[in-house]
Amino acid sequence: MLTHDEARRIAANIAKLPGSAMTAGRWLLAFGFGCLAVVVLTHIAEKLNLFPVMGWGLPDSPGHYLDLISAVLGTMLFSRGHYCGGLLATAEMKASRRFPPPLVPRRT
Repeated sequence: MLTHDEARRIAANIAKLPGSAMTAGRWLLAFGFGCLAVVVLTHIAEKLNLFPVMGWGLPDSPGHYLDLISAVLGTMLFSRGHYCGGLLATAEMKASRRFPPPLVPRRT
């Protein structure tokens, strides 16, 4: 389970813009994180009985389907964005550094 600080750190890392534009992996992470935030908010609304018309906790209710669809989409998008973002970051890191690094600095 995520704590408030961990969720805030994840959201801050997603919001960082690499250069001038967000990558596809970051967009997927952002939408996935947003869907998972909707899941948390639906559980809070269910516990506090905020919108009774949504039928929280009842099968075949709008609240049930909102929670279910948000959970499935959030899990899929967040994991896919993490996978895509990790691959892009690895490729960028390999391209930006010298490989293998020199063992001893050269004297000039």
